Amino acid sequence: MNEKQLLSVLKHQFIVNMIYAFQDRDNLYLVMDLLTGGDLRYHISRQRKFTEEQAKFFVACIVTGLEYLHAKGVIHRDIKPENLVFDARGMNIFSFGNGWAFLFSNQEIVFSYTFFYMFCVWLYFFTILEFLELKNNFVLGYLRITDFGIARAWRPDNANDTSGTPGYMAPEVMCKQNHGVAVDYYALGVLAYECMLGQRPYTGRNRKEIRDQILAKQVQIKRNEIPEGWSLEAADFINKLIQRKPINRLGLDGPKEVKEHPWLKDYPWQKLYNKELDPPFVSGEDFDIRQTLAAAAAEGNWEDESDEIVKQNTLLLRRNSVQSLFNGYHYDMMDSGSVATVQNNLQKQMTYQSSSGSFNANNSSQTTQTLSVSIDNK
Repeated sequence: MNEKQLLSVLKHQFIVNMIYAFQDRDNLYLVMDLLTGGDLRYHISRQRKFTEEQAKFFVACIVTGLEYLHAKGVIHRDIKPENLVFDARGMNIFSFGNGWAFLFSNQEIVFSYTFFYMFCVWLYFFTILEFLELKNNFVLGYLRITDFGIARAWRPDNANDTSGTPGYMAPEVMCKQNHGVAVDYYALGVLAYECMLGQRPYTGRNRKEIRDQILAKQVQIKRNEIPEGWSLEAADFINKLIQRKPINRLGLDGPKEVKEHPWLKDYPWQKLYNKELDPPFVSGEDFDIRQTLAAAAAEGNWEDESDEIVKQNTLLLRRNSVQSLFNGYHYDMMDSGSVATVQNNLQKQMTYQSSSGSFNANNSSQTTQTLSVSIDNK
């Protein structure tokens, strides 16, 4: 419900947008942009390290997406390679469940539920041909941010919002402190560190081990650790993003200071925004969407779950009291009325400091002091 509510009021070319949301008696459905270039984790597992040009392009795409989210008062809180997806240059495909929409030159052709069944055979062969053509001319495009499951509209008392992925989780979140947009820039720094050196700055088998490492030592990239082909400015950029204390972290006051860092200062932001740049990353191995679909199908196979749990959930869903929890679970991108209603409701939850252009991670000085004491005593 949280993800659907946020996506109802968010739309941007550097996030994966929601097209439609609906439900039946048993399931909730989100119809999203389908991007066929694979996620960044898929490509990191094969490439491991990237050139500085490639990493800078990735970072610029993410910063552009975060700039939009933070301007809307939303903290993503789970920036990681699995939640960054490549589009494939030349074609976007939207999956509409029982219908399809193909996007060619920004002209949308929508096949309705009934029309889909009338032409299902034709669509089947057409889709195969398109994927074959895509595979033969596969060029990775721009990165987009996805998965808003634990994203939140910012509020000052959010210390209990501690969800996230430990390897990319900011220290203030791990230490259950109030936090702001700086947590997303910390995760960006971890990701850039991984692109440069092929590993995260803090590793461990679980959240506690990673937390202990963070509290024990501030990791910084040293001059002799910088790979060939990477600049000192890149290392400085990463070092400033992965600062344990949010008050010292680049991005505390929003995207402007991130974009003004020497490493990104002269980046062609307008061309990136207009998607006029040629993406510098071409995968040595084409991403095969069939692998992802097969893996998703395997993960969603209910045969591996307890039959008793399935039966219990089915019985619960029959209760009108449970069904009422999902009242209003509907969204149509073309319905401006529903968007306005959700926007008004969401706006009431937000506190956004427009005077500074962002809301920062340290509106409570006590938060910074507490975290600093925890780190300094280690």
